[in-house]
Amino acid sequence: MHNLEAMSEAARYNGWLAKLIERYAPPDAHTEALDFGAGLGTFTKALTVRFDTVHAVEPCPEYWPALSATSALLHKSVGDVPQASIDYAISLNVLEHIDDDHSALRDIHDTLVGGGRLFLYVPARPEIFSAMDTLVGHVRRYRRAELMSKLRAAGFVVEHARYADVLGYFASWLFKISRAGGALNPVAIRLYDRFAFPLSRFLDSAGASRVVGKNLVVVATKGAL
Repeated sequence: MHNLEAMSEAARYNGWLAKLIERYAPPDAHTEALDFGAGLGTFTKALTVRFDTVHAVEPCPEYWPALSATSALLHKSVGDVPQASIDYAISLNVLEHIDDDHSALRDIHDTLVGGGRLFLYVPARPEIFSAMDTLVGHVRRYRRAELMSKLRAAGFVVEHARYADVLGYFASWLFKISRAGGALNPVAIRLYDRFAFPLSRFLDSAGASRVVGKNLVVVATKGAL
């Protein structure tokens, strides 16, 4: 939980993600949303502003008190969410923890209504897999083509997939070669968030995200197999 709490210090980074969640939300007045792997509820709250009903799926009991403080309906498993009921699903930094990520994507797919949308954010680029990934229980980091293939196999139509946070990619390289322990430093997180992340966003928008980044941003819709 330490690294999750450390990332809560990244106000600009989390604010940017919240804006992306809002940007890709379906334009119509939909009422049902899903946060798959809700954690402390950082992004669940962004959904509750827009949607009448939000389902928060989180299997770890240590996070339940924080989620109970939101207006979301708490579920221990995505299997508890009614099928074909969700208009918009989000999952941020979760899929990389799951051994059978194909089944997880199929389960999310089954909760969506026809044409329902998924916003997915995951760690990218296996070459920067480090002690931090191991510490927090990452099974993998994704390449873009790999993730797109898995989404299509699960029945999704990929709208777009791009890398994000190019400077974070190089910072992760430095973290890896330094052989530092896996724990993130909250002070370093705040400094990166304040000074480096705005520049990283600029470089992403200038075209760097087509090539490389610390994470992948993917938007997909439910389609027929």
